[in-house]
Amino acid sequence: MAFVVKSSTLNRPKIGAEEELLEYQPGVKFLVRGMGHRFVQVGIQANRENQQQVYSRYLAGDISALAKGQTDMEINSGVLGALVLGGWEGVTTEDGEELEYTPEVAKAVVTDPDNLALVEWLIAEATRITREAHERLEQRVGKSSSASAGKKSGATKPRSNAKSPSDSE
Repeated sequence: MAFVVKSSTLNRPKIGAEEELLEYQPGVKFLVRGMGHRFVQVGIQANRENQQQVYSRYLAGDISALAKGQTDMEINSGVLGALVLGGWEGVTTEDGEELEYTPEVAKAVVTDPDNLALVEWLIAEATRITREAHERLEQRVGKSSSASAGKKSGATKPRSNAKSPSDSE
């Protein structure tokens, strides 16, 4: 008797920090990344840099550069579909065929108005994942706070008029 491994097991992305494979409906799971996940942050930065290049070309007189720019809605859909949504299991077409995850297909799925409930769920889960990751970090290293607890210190701290014992000598 042979040990059988499903092909979906081989294609499943490894789950890392700030990402979870979550059940959306019975038999349907989505790999959701938190907003602080490295892929999401790098993707957001790349989009920002691309938009800056478009704007710089426009300012230099190249009006046609605006055709290569993206609206906020396009950028947000791309980030959500291609970066926050990192994969899936059990997603099918109307014909019952398994739909393979690609960033392009995921972007199409999240931009379809019929999938608004999925988009809201993805945003809520990504936010939860990020919040819980921050809470775990705080538990490990302690809450971040300044050493002075908000009080002035150092060179800008006003000196006291009280004389120290060494001043009277």
